[in-house]
Amino acid sequence: RVNTNRKKERLLYMINTIIGGILPIFLVIFIGWLAGKSKVIEFEHRKSLINFVTKISLPLLLLDTTLKTPIENFADFRVLSVIILGLTTLFFGSYFIFKQLFKVNLNKSAISAVTSSFPNATFMGIPVLVKLYGETAMTMIITFTIVASILLLSLTVVTIETHRNKDVHPLRHILKILNTPMIIAPVAGLIFSYFSLDLPEVLHSTFFLLGNTAPAIALFVMGVGISNSKLTMSREIGLMIFMKNIATPLVFWILLVLFGVRGKVFKELLFISAIPTAAIAPMLASQYGAYEIESNSASIIGTILSIITLGVIIYLIN
Repeated sequence: RVNTNRKKERLLYMINTIIGGILPIFLVIFIGWLAGKSKVIEFEHRKSLINFVTKISLPLLLLDTTLKTPIENFADFRVLSVIILGLTTLFFGSYFIFKQLFKVNLNKSAISAVTSSFPNATFMGIPVLVKLYGETAMTMIITFTIVASILLLSLTVVTIETHRNKDVHPLRHILKILNTPMIIAPVAGLIFSYFSLDLPEVLHSTFFLLGNTAPAIALFVMGVGISNSKLTMSREIGLMIFMKNIATPLVFWILLVLFGVRGKVFKELLFISAIPTAAIAPMLASQYGAYEIESNSASIIGTILSIITLGVIIYLIN
Protein backbone atom coordinates (compact mmCIF):
# COMPACT_ATOMS: atom_id res chain seq x y z
CA ARG A 1 0.00 0.00 0.00
CA VAL A 2 2.88 2.35 0.83
CA ASN A 3 4.50 1.60 -2.54
CA THR A 4 1.20 2.28 -4.32
CA ASN A 5 0.85 5.65 -2.59
CA ARG A 6 4.44 6.54 -3.51
CA LYS A 7 3.79 5.65 -7.15
CA LYS A 8 0.66 7.82 -7.16
CA GLU A 9 2.55 10.71 -5.57
CA ARG A 10 5.35 10.34 -8.10
CA LEU A 11 2.88 10.21 -10.99
CA LEU A 12 1.07 13.34 -9.73
CA TYR A 13 4.40 15.10 -9.30
CA MET A 14 5.41 14.28 -12.88
CA ILE A 15 2.04 15.40 -14.27
CA ASN A 16 2.29 18.70 -12.37
CA THR A 17 5.88 19.16 -13.60
CA ILE A 18 4.91 18.56 -17.22
CA ILE A 19 1.82 20.78 -17.04
CA GLY A 20 3.60 23.49 -15.07
CA GLY A 21 6.57 23.48 -17.45
CA ILE A 22 4.88 23.22 -20.85
CA LEU A 23 1.29 24.45 -20.57
CA PRO A 24 2.17 28.14 -19.95
CA ILE A 25 4.13 28.17 -23.22
CA PHE A 26 1.14 27.03 -25.23
CA LEU A 27 -1.25 29.32 -23.36
CA VAL A 28 0.91 32.32 -24.34
CA ILE A 29 0.99 31.07 -27.97
CA PHE A 30 -2.80 30.59 -27.81
CA ILE A 31 -3.31 34.15 -26.51
CA GLY A 32 -1.16 35.38 -29.41
CA TRP A 33 -3.31 33.33 -31.79
CA LEU A 34 -6.48 34.90 -30.34
CA ALA A 35 -4.95 38.38 -30.67
CA GLY A 36 -4.11 37.67 -34.30
CA LYS A 37 -7.50 36.18 -35.15
CA SER A 38 -9.39 39.06 -33.53
CA LYS A 39 -7.07 41.62 -35.19
CA VAL A 40 -5.99 43.06 -31.83
CA ILE A 41 -2.51 42.68 -33.30
CA GLU A 42 -2.42 43.01 -37.08
CA PHE A 43 -0.37 40.29 -38.76
CA GLU A 44 1.83 42.79 -40.62
CA HIS A 45 2.68 44.55 -37.33
CA ARG A 46 4.27 41.45 -35.82
CA LYS A 47 7.53 42.22 -37.65
CA SER A 48 8.10 45.15 -35.28
CA LEU A 49 7.71 42.82 -32.30
CA ILE A 50 10.07 40.30 -33.91
CA ASN A 51 12.65 43.04 -34.41
CA PHE A 52 12.28 44.12 -30.79
CA VAL A 53 12.91 40.58 -29.55
CA THR A 54 15.75 39.63 -31.92
CA LYS A 55 17.58 42.98 -31.94
CA ILE A 56 16.97 44.40 -28.46
CA SER A 57 15.29 42.26 -25.81
CA LEU A 58 16.86 38.83 -26.35
CA PRO A 59 20.40 40.13 -27.04
CA LEU A 60 20.26 42.11 -23.76
CA LEU A 61 19.06 38.99 -21.90
CA LEU A 62 21.93 36.94 -23.35
CA LEU A 63 24.42 39.73 -22.63
CA ASP A 64 23.31 40.16 -19.02
CA THR A 65 23.43 36.42 -18.35
CA THR A 66 26.90 35.94 -19.83
CA LEU A 67 28.21 38.93 -17.87
CA LYS A 68 27.08 37.31 -14.63
CA THR A 69 28.31 33.80 -15.47
CA PRO A 70 31.94 32.63 -14.99
CA ILE A 71 33.58 31.96 -18.35
CA GLU A 72 34.55 28.40 -17.39
CA ASN A 73 30.85 27.47 -17.25
CA PHE A 74 30.74 27.83 -21.05
CA ALA A 75 33.93 25.87 -21.72
CA ASP A 76 32.90 22.27 -21.06
CA PHE A 77 34.56 20.26 -23.85
CA ARG A 78 32.09 17.39 -23.58
CA VAL A 79 29.07 19.68 -23.82
CA LEU A 80 30.47 21.57 -26.82
CA SER A 81 31.39 18.28 -28.52
CA VAL A 82 27.89 16.86 -28.06
CA ILE A 83 26.23 20.01 -29.40
CA ILE A 84 28.51 20.34 -32.43
CA LEU A 85 28.42 16.64 -33.33
CA GLY A 86 24.69 16.37 -32.74
CA LEU A 87 23.74 19.38 -34.83
CA THR A 88 26.18 18.50 -37.62
CA THR A 89 24.90 14.92 -37.76
CA LEU A 90 21.28 16.04 -37.96
CA PHE A 91 21.97 18.77 -40.52
CA PHE A 92 23.90 16.64 -42.99
CA GLY A 93 21.76 13.57 -42.30
CA SER A 94 18.59 15.52 -43.17
CA TYR A 95 20.32 17.17 -46.12
CA PHE A 96 21.21 13.86 -47.81
CA ILE A 97 17.94 12.14 -46.87
CA PHE A 98 15.88 14.84 -48.57
CA LYS A 99 18.23 15.01 -51.54
CA GLN A 100 18.09 11.26 -52.12
CA LEU A 101 14.52 10.50 -51.06
CA PHE A 102 12.70 13.43 -52.66
CA LYS A 103 15.24 14.34 -55.37
CA VAL A 104 15.03 18.03 -54.43
CA ASN A 105 17.51 20.74 -55.42
CA LEU A 106 20.33 22.06 -53.25
CA ASN A 107 18.31 25.00 -51.86
CA LYS A 108 15.48 22.79 -50.66
CA SER A 109 17.92 20.25 -49.21
CA ALA A 110 19.64 22.99 -47.19
CA ILE A 111 16.34 24.46 -45.94
CA SER A 112 15.02 21.01 -45.00
CA ALA A 113 18.27 20.37 -43.10
CA VAL A 114 18.09 23.55 -41.00
CA THR A 115 14.36 23.02 -40.38
CA SER A 116 15.09 19.49 -39.18
CA SER A 117 17.92 20.43 -36.82
CA PHE A 118 17.65 24.01 -35.45
CA PRO A 119 15.82 24.05 -32.06
CA ASN A 120 13.90 27.04 -30.73
CA ALA A 121 16.25 27.01 -27.72
CA THR A 122 15.85 30.59 -26.53
CA PHE A 123 12.15 31.28 -27.02
CA MET A 124 10.84 27.92 -25.78
CA GLY A 125 13.82 26.78 -23.74
CA ILE A 126 14.09 29.77 -21.39
CA PRO A 127 10.58 29.65 -19.84
CA VAL A 128 10.62 25.86 -19.34
CA LEU A 129 14.23 25.16 -18.32
CA VAL A 130 14.48 28.13 -15.95
CA LYS A 131 11.25 26.97 -14.29
CA LEU A 132 12.48 23.37 -14.00
CA TYR A 133 16.18 23.88 -13.18
CA GLY A 134 16.61 27.52 -12.16
CA GLU A 135 18.61 30.43 -13.56
CA THR A 136 21.72 28.24 -14.05
CA ALA A 137 19.94 26.63 -17.02
CA MET A 138 20.57 29.87 -18.92
CA THR A 139 24.22 28.83 -19.33
CA MET A 140 23.21 25.78 -21.36
CA ILE A 141 20.63 27.74 -23.37
CA ILE A 142 23.18 30.41 -24.30
CA THR A 143 25.85 27.84 -25.17
CA PHE A 144 23.42 25.93 -27.38
CA THR A 145 22.11 29.14 -29.00
CA ILE A 146 25.56 30.47 -29.89
CA VAL A 147 26.81 27.16 -31.30
CA ALA A 148 23.58 26.41 -33.21
CA SER A 149 23.37 29.91 -34.68
CA ILE A 150 26.97 30.02 -35.86
CA LEU A 151 27.11 26.42 -37.06
CA LEU A 152 23.70 25.84 -38.66
CA LEU A 153 23.19 29.31 -40.13
CA SER A 154 26.70 29.22 -41.59
CA LEU A 155 26.15 25.77 -43.11
CA THR A 156 22.80 26.78 -44.61
CA VAL A 157 23.73 30.20 -45.96
CA VAL A 158 27.17 29.17 -47.23
CA THR A 159 25.73 26.07 -48.96
CA ILE A 160 23.06 28.09 -50.78
CA GLU A 161 24.99 31.31 -51.44
CA THR A 162 28.14 29.56 -52.64
CA HIS A 163 26.05 27.66 -55.17
CA ARG A 164 24.16 30.80 -56.26
CA ASN A 165 27.12 33.18 -56.37
CA LYS A 166 30.43 31.41 -56.81
CA ASP A 167 32.33 34.72 -56.99
CA VAL A 168 31.61 35.61 -53.34
CA HIS A 169 33.94 34.03 -50.77
CA PRO A 170 32.08 31.90 -48.15
CA LEU A 171 33.83 33.83 -45.36
CA ARG A 172 31.82 36.94 -46.27
CA HIS A 173 28.59 35.07 -45.65
CA ILE A 174 29.84 33.78 -42.30
CA LEU A 175 30.90 37.30 -41.22
CA LYS A 176 27.44 38.57 -42.14
CA ILE A 177 25.87 35.92 -39.92
CA LEU A 178 28.18 36.76 -37.02
CA ASN A 179 27.35 40.46 -37.33
CA THR A 180 23.94 40.13 -35.66
CA PRO A 181 22.86 41.28 -32.15
CA MET A 182 21.99 37.72 -31.04
CA ILE A 183 25.60 36.65 -31.68
CA ILE A 184 27.42 39.87 -30.81
CA ALA A 185 25.72 40.32 -27.41
CA PRO A 186 26.60 36.98 -25.78
CA VAL A 187 30.09 36.98 -27.32
CA ALA A 188 30.66 40.46 -25.83
CA GLY A 189 29.42 39.14 -22.50
CA LEU A 190 31.83 36.20 -22.69
CA ILE A 191 34.74 38.58 -23.39
CA PHE A 192 33.79 40.76 -20.41
CA SER A 193 33.45 37.67 -18.24
CA TYR A 194 36.85 36.34 -19.36
CA PHE A 195 38.58 39.57 -18.35
CA SER A 196 36.52 39.82 -15.13
CA LEU A 197 34.98 43.10 -16.26
CA ASP A 198 31.54 44.23 -15.17
CA LEU A 199 28.99 46.94 -15.86
CA PRO A 200 27.23 49.29 -13.40
CA GLU A 201 24.30 47.75 -11.55
CA VAL A 202 21.90 50.24 -13.16
CA LEU A 203 22.71 48.71 -16.56
CA HIS A 204 22.15 45.17 -15.23
CA SER A 205 18.74 46.27 -13.93
CA THR A 206 17.89 47.82 -17.31
CA PHE A 207 19.02 44.72 -19.21
CA PHE A 208 16.99 42.56 -16.82
CA LEU A 209 13.79 44.56 -17.36
CA LEU A 210 14.09 44.51 -21.13
CA GLY A 211 15.57 41.03 -21.46
CA ASN A 212 12.93 39.24 -19.41
CA THR A 213 10.26 40.29 -21.90
CA ALA A 214 11.89 38.30 -24.72
CA PRO A 215 10.48 34.77 -24.14
CA ALA A 216 6.87 35.90 -23.60
CA ILE A 217 6.79 38.31 -26.55
CA ALA A 218 8.46 35.74 -28.82
CA LEU A 219 5.85 33.09 -27.95
CA PHE A 220 3.04 35.64 -28.30
CA VAL A 221 4.30 36.64 -31.76
CA MET A 222 4.49 32.96 -32.70
CA GLY A 223 0.78 32.71 -31.90
CA VAL A 224 0.02 35.79 -34.02
CA GLY A 225 1.95 34.19 -36.88
CA ILE A 226 0.01 30.92 -36.56
CA SER A 227 -3.30 32.83 -36.75
CA ASN A 228 -2.56 33.92 -40.32
CA SER A 229 -0.55 30.97 -41.60
CA LYS A 230 -1.68 28.42 -44.14
CA LEU A 231 -0.83 24.99 -42.84
CA THR A 232 -0.51 21.87 -44.92
CA MET A 233 0.81 18.36 -44.50
CA SER A 234 3.00 16.26 -46.76
CA ARG A 235 5.65 13.57 -46.58
CA GLU A 236 8.36 16.24 -46.55
CA ILE A 237 6.74 18.12 -43.65
CA GLY A 238 6.15 14.91 -41.73
CA LEU A 239 9.81 13.95 -42.14
CA MET A 240 10.99 17.40 -41.00
CA ILE A 241 8.87 17.13 -37.85
CA PHE A 242 10.06 13.58 -37.19
CA MET A 243 13.72 14.56 -37.61
CA LYS A 244 13.39 17.58 -35.29
CA ASN A 245 11.02 16.35 -32.59
CA ILE A 246 12.05 12.68 -32.38
CA ALA A 247 15.30 11.89 -34.22
CA THR A 248 17.19 14.90 -32.79
CA PRO A 249 16.71 14.05 -29.09
CA LEU A 250 17.49 10.42 -29.91
CA VAL A 251 20.82 11.39 -31.53
CA PHE A 252 21.65 13.70 -28.61
CA TRP A 253 20.76 11.00 -26.08
CA ILE A 254 23.24 8.62 -27.75
CA LEU A 255 25.97 11.30 -27.81
CA LEU A 256 25.34 12.33 -24.20
CA VAL A 257 25.75 8.72 -23.10
CA LEU A 258 28.87 8.22 -25.24
CA PHE A 259 30.51 11.36 -23.84
CA GLY A 260 29.59 10.47 -20.28
CA VAL A 261 27.47 13.56 -19.61
CA ARG A 262 25.35 13.09 -16.50
CA GLY A 263 23.09 14.90 -14.07
CA LYS A 264 21.38 18.23 -14.68
CA VAL A 265 23.50 19.00 -17.76
CA PHE A 266 22.27 15.76 -19.37
CA LYS A 267 18.64 16.75 -18.74
CA GLU A 268 19.05 20.31 -19.98
CA LEU A 269 20.84 19.33 -23.20
CA LEU A 270 18.38 16.54 -23.99
CA PHE A 271 15.40 18.83 -23.41
CA ILE A 272 16.84 21.62 -25.60
CA SER A 273 17.52 19.15 -28.40
CA ALA A 274 13.85 18.06 -28.34
CA ILE A 275 12.48 21.60 -28.72
CA PRO A 276 10.75 22.09 -32.11
CA THR A 277 12.08 24.11 -35.03
CA ALA A 278 13.20 27.71 -34.49
CA ALA A 279 11.45 30.52 -36.37
CA ILE A 280 14.70 31.32 -38.20
CA ALA A 281 14.20 28.26 -40.46
CA PRO A 282 10.97 29.52 -42.11
CA MET A 283 12.60 32.97 -42.40
CA LEU A 284 15.50 31.46 -44.36
CA ALA A 285 13.04 29.47 -46.47
CA SER A 286 11.21 32.68 -47.34
CA GLN A 287 14.47 34.49 -48.07
CA TYR A 288 15.65 31.85 -50.55
CA GLY A 289 12.25 30.86 -51.94
CA ALA A 290 12.66 27.17 -51.07
CA TYR A 291 10.26 24.99 -49.05
CA GLU A 292 8.51 28.12 -47.67
CA ILE A 293 5.15 26.48 -46.92
CA GLU A 294 6.81 23.23 -45.84
CA SER A 295 9.27 24.84 -43.43
CA ASN A 296 6.60 27.10 -41.89
CA SER A 297 4.13 24.22 -41.53
CA ALA A 298 6.81 21.98 -39.99
CA SER A 299 7.69 24.69 -37.48
CA ILE A 300 4.09 25.36 -36.44
CA ILE A 301 2.78 21.77 -36.47
CA GLY A 302 5.97 20.59 -34.76
CA THR A 303 5.45 23.20 -32.04
CA ILE A 304 1.86 22.07 -31.49
CA LEU A 305 2.88 18.39 -31.36
CA SER A 306 5.74 19.19 -28.98
CA ILE A 307 3.29 19.42 -26.12
CA ILE A 308 3.38 15.62 -26.37
CA THR A 309 7.05 15.05 -27.27
CA LEU A 310 8.39 17.54 -24.70
CA GLY A 311 6.05 16.07 -22.11
CA VAL A 312 7.51 12.63 -22.78
CA ILE A 313 11.06 14.03 -22.52
CA ILE A 314 10.32 15.72 -19.17
CA TYR A 315 8.78 12.48 -17.89
CA LEU A 316 11.75 10.36 -18.99
CA ILE A 317 14.52 12.64 -17.68
CA ASN A 318 12.85 13.18 -14.32
